[in-house]
Amino acid sequence: MKCHNLTAFLSVVPGFLLLLYSCTSENLEFENGEALVEYIHSEASGYTKIEEEDGIKMTVTYLPTSYWVDKYIDHNLDKASFIKQRDSLQNFYGKYSYFQLSISHAGEALLNKNKLGRGQYSSLLQNLSFRLNSFVDLTIENRSIELSDYRYENFYGLAKSDEVLMVFEKLDKYSGAVIIKVQPLLEGMEEYVFEFKNMIFKREFLLKDI
Repeated sequence: MKCHNLTAFLSVVPGFLLLLYSCTSENLEFENGEALVEYIHSEASGYTKIEEEDGIKMTVTYLPTSYWVDKYIDHNLDKASFIKQRDSLQNFYGKYSYFQLSISHAGEALLNKNKLGRGQYSSLLQNLSFRLNSFVDLTIENRSIELSDYRYENFYGLAKSDEVLMVFEKLDKYSGAVIIKVQPLLEGMEEYVFEFKNMIFKREFLLKDI
């Protein structure tokens, strides 16, 4: 991983994918998308925050635009098609800020019929699928930002965690820290609070995919 102080540019070189965005704080360089994913999912990066209460662990990870471009780009396209797809992905995912919410208990998804009674299972399923905007609060500079959209992936208790993709308006125009609060999703659960430094919303990445 390398840090760069460069003017903004975006280019493609045969055999390499170069993704550089405005250097408002610092841009980080990675060999490939796998290295980027490993970095943003580490607590040390500041992109992932983990809190645990009464055995229930919640993790919130900020997913930058570079993550989505690398996830969906087709490296087998010819150069012209590659550039067109790259620009389309950047424009689409660059309009919003994305966070992944993960919930688990004892290394398994909390939404599990073997862990919860029928009533709790149904309530949690409804809250994650249809009512999440009533339970998640994001504040920055004393302003409340509502969820623009969200999507719950139901793995029917077979995954290690419950996963919800949360979408908010673009946050890079603000300067304060981002506070995300998750209100109790079930009776007896605690409130979870996550704080993200503002610099991560102004940073993008160089991906050198060989």
